[in-house]
Amino acid sequence: MMLIPFLALCCLMYVLLTHEINSHQSTVAIFLIIVGIQQGWIMSVNHYTCYKRGRDRIIISDESILCHTPNVREIEIRWKDISDIKDMIHLQRLEIIGCEDDKIVIGYQVQNFSSLIQVIVEQTKQSRIINSKLNHFSKSAWWKARQWIGLLAVVLISISVFFNPITAWFDAIIYVFSIAVIWGITSNVWSIDIEDASIILHKIVGSITVHSSEIKDVAYRDEYDHNMHSNEPYVLLEVMRKNAKKLQSFELEGYREGLLSLGESLKRL
Repeated sequence: MMLIPFLALCCLMYVLLTHEINSHQSTVAIFLIIVGIQQGWIMSVNHYTCYKRGRDRIIISDESILCHTPNVREIEIRWKDISDIKDMIHLQRLEIIGCEDDKIVIGYQVQNFSSLIQVIVEQTKQSRIINSKLNHFSKSAWWKARQWIGLLAVVLISISVFFNPITAWFDAIIYVFSIAVIWGITSNVWSIDIEDASIILHKIVGSITVHSSEIKDVAYRDEYDHNMHSNEPYVLLEVMRKNAKKLQSFELEGYREGLLSLGESLKRL
């Protein structure tokens, strides 16, 4: 499903090449359509997934774990009948498989996902579910690809408008939009190195070193309704730098090794 925006890109490029569209207005319009389709489709898929998974109810008792999904049969697996637990950290979900091939999938969209996983860890005694010994966390390849596509699109649009100006107000909107997108991408944290008494936040340009004494709070945000800027879970890192007058916040999301591991590692500093 995520490949649909790229198929749309191929179709638009085919139209551009076969019909010899040479006007700069058409070129800018095509790039805007490409970016709109890509971001709109990704947001639609994410929102639908959050809506679908968010309706699941997970009920845990001393004897079993039960998953209730509207319009789907209930699945109950007793703790002693669990044959395997798959921690799919790159998808931020947990799969619990029973002896009779019953499977319960718990996605991050379920309310209080992090607390729920902790309870499952206690019940199953499978400490391998959460690995807190990692010292390097990097964004997933898919997340990076999305950012690079967006960055390339706004750069090409800005160049096209610069050499082929349309109207002053339209050019100004394009430049303001481009600067905001470029600033947002370049200022985002792409990978994290955790050391004994500090962490290093790597960006596209430069890096930030944060000492453990400067960390004021580490919180895991997984409630869909409360995530104002994202419909995906993230770790909120609040830092008070030396000689600073206010807290500096970093929203850390999309890490391949898993947000639970990242949050646990940061809390151990």
